[in-house]
Amino acid sequence: ASRCDNPGVTWPPALLFVVVAGLQLAISFLAHDYARFGLLVHEASVKALSVLLLTAGALVALLPGVRARAVSSLDALGGAPRRTRLLALGAAYCGVFLWLGFFHYCTYRRYLLVNDTAFSVNLAHNFIRFGTLEHTMFGAHALSIHFMLLMAVFSPVLLVWNDPLALIALQHALVCSVPFAAYALAARQTASSTAGTAALLLTLCSPYFHDLVGSNQHIASLAAFLPWGLYFLGEGKRVPFLLCFVLMLCTYETAAFALAGYGVYVIFGEGRRRAGLAVTAAAAALFLLELAVTRSFEAREPLGIGPVGRFSMFSHLVPPGVAPEDALRQEDDDDQRRE
Repeated sequence: ASRCDNPGVTWPPALLFVVVAGLQLAISFLAHDYARFGLLVHEASVKALSVLLLTAGALVALLPGVRARAVSSLDALGGAPRRTRLLALGAAYCGVFLWLGFFHYCTYRRYLLVNDTAFSVNLAHNFIRFGTLEHTMFGAHALSIHFMLLMAVFSPVLLVWNDPLALIALQHALVCSVPFAAYALAARQTASSTAGTAALLLTLCSPYFHDLVGSNQHIASLAAFLPWGLYFLGEGKRVPFLLCFVLMLCTYETAAFALAGYGVYVIFGEGRRRAGLAVTAAAAALFLLELAVTRSFEAREPLGIGPVGRFSMFSHLVPPGVAPEDALRQEDDDDQRRE
């Protein structure tokens, strides 16, 4: 059988990411402190993939024979049955999820997650257990800080697995789908699996995407809802589109800026001026409305917490007889000496 007889098995991105994820896991678990070693292995894998993709891109650009074989191999997936395409894309997604997911897990085990993670988990726990949007770690209502409801929406997963990793895994699954949303949009627009693969790899190579992998809980998911919403809109699937749109609005008040960006694209990219202006105007009105809601809650429950106040949340970790202010000052002095 030729390579194109079973493109689901031989599609290069699927093979690449499954192998990379497997090697990263196998090498990381050779060390006793696998969480620390895994971060180093992940960094090495990113560098190796960068060199590999840069070399492959140069060969494809310079050598017509290599370019023809690459296009043939990648476009074979576009002509394959739907089940085969889903199998190939699913295998590639699993590889990306495991590759980046293990890195995310290592940051969790090494206490390297951004501090907003604790606040987001606190909010989700309070909502599903007590039906409130209060940030007990802050002593303030969540809407007095930002217009963010996504943790309340995601909180039911804590009923299945009462662990921060449940929320982290859910967010990670959404973020890892972003390159595949780019694939779906590009492949539909061009009717070419090669163009879709290029969009997938370009998204994975973006530093902003890797920032999202380790970002906080409530903002990063926005990057998934917008492109998938646009894909479903183009496919005429209204229910998934509306679901993505509503979830996008729950992430942060800045979701309105992403919506405004789509309006600009409609104006200049699709030439539909009235529709684009309407979307942009709606985005501006939405932002002002959400800002007004946040300001109203902030007026009732002002958030007066600085570094010392935030540190006092963990005062039980301070040695007896030491004031939180002194411990914080000592920590700053130690950081300066290390620098």
